[in-house]
Amino acid sequence: MKQEPATNHEKKKALLFGQVSVKVSGLSLEKLITRAAEQGVGLLRVQRQDVRTLTATLATRDLPALRRIAEAVGWRVTVERASLLGRSQSLLSYRAMLACGLAVFLALVWMANACVWFVRVEGAGESIGEVRAVLAEWEVRPGRLTATLDLQGVQQALEARLPRVAWIDVRLRGVTVVVECVPARMPTPATYGGEPCDIVASRDGVVTGVTVYAGIAKVKVGDAVRKGQVLVTGEERTADGGIRPVAARAQVLSRVWYTGSARLPATEHQSTPTGATWERRVLCTPWLRWSDTDESPFAEQDIHIHRQVVGGVFVPVWVQEEHYAEVVLDPVLRDRAELERESAALAEQRARESMPFHAQILDKWVEYSMIKDSYFMAEVVLETVEDIAIETTY
Repeated sequence: MKQEPATNHEKKKALLFGQVSVKVSGLSLEKLITRAAEQGVGLLRVQRQDVRTLTATLATRDLPALRRIAEAVGWRVTVERASLLGRSQSLLSYRAMLACGLAVFLALVWMANACVWFVRVEGAGESIGEVRAVLAEWEVRPGRLTATLDLQGVQQALEARLPRVAWIDVRLRGVTVVVECVPARMPTPATYGGEPCDIVASRDGVVTGVTVYAGIAKVKVGDAVRKGQVLVTGEERTADGGIRPVAARAQVLSRVWYTGSARLPATEHQSTPTGATWERRVLCTPWLRWSDTDESPFAEQDIHIHRQVVGGVFVPVWVQEEHYAEVVLDPVLRDRAELERESAALAEQRARESMPFHAQILDKWVEYSMIKDSYFMAEVVLETVEDIAIETTY
């Protein structure tokens, strides 16, 4: 029954590689070894401590089977020492649910911050239906990943669909998409008054909407109008069928196009040193320069200047050493992508300069052209919607 005591090396090896030392208490412990062998539980270094107690070492994976054998007979199994690997397995087993719970919690936190949970519309007024329709088209809804939202596209779509709104801003605030609208101020009937006048077009365009407050409309949606054309006459019919002059008041929205162009050099000069150099010293004061040599003989050059003060505050005199390096300038074509970017930005800026402040941009076109490999030209066309109605007296 009693085996040889294990050496220190064997004990350290057992404690490192997935083994556990146990103490078994009970009667007739000799049957334990027999039953353990029958069920494939290998007991190592079995030692009898007293009549009712023995100790043994076994693999960590066999510990549950040994406990079942002991419970069936009434023996008590106590773990005295477990190997490093065994303790790690136990720790992982006991903490598995905690690790899963932590992973689920972190996933929920990420989802809570990566998704949109609220959509708030402010100041839309009677245009709230159009705003919700645009948000539905762009799938701006709770549960949508914020990384997949195109808020700039949503804002441009709202600006195109809501001509009665003077200003629109679409932004993400935490987990909330905020759509803020500022309605345009419309004249009220109490402010009409004034001398009889017509409403004419301030510029060429295509009519997209006509709202008449006073007067008779002379154009309809879809009509192309020219600058100065009468849009609403300053007349109204009376109850007896007559005509009386009034101060026409109306809002006439129209699509208007603005163009801007920019021409940039298509090449830039790259300097290449020839190796030739030339130097001279110049005595300088704030009023004159003196040197015993002539000017540089090079047509194209790089200049490096070093100044050495020889006077003081009251005697402003210094010596200037000038180093000239001859270079050759070769024309090199500029990068086309850079030319497109710079020329398009300049052309759009010039197109915007001719726009009124209340015009809303709907679309933009850019055309590029190269002129004899010397100049690169961009032309930008901005399509806007704006109120082109202005008053003109009889």
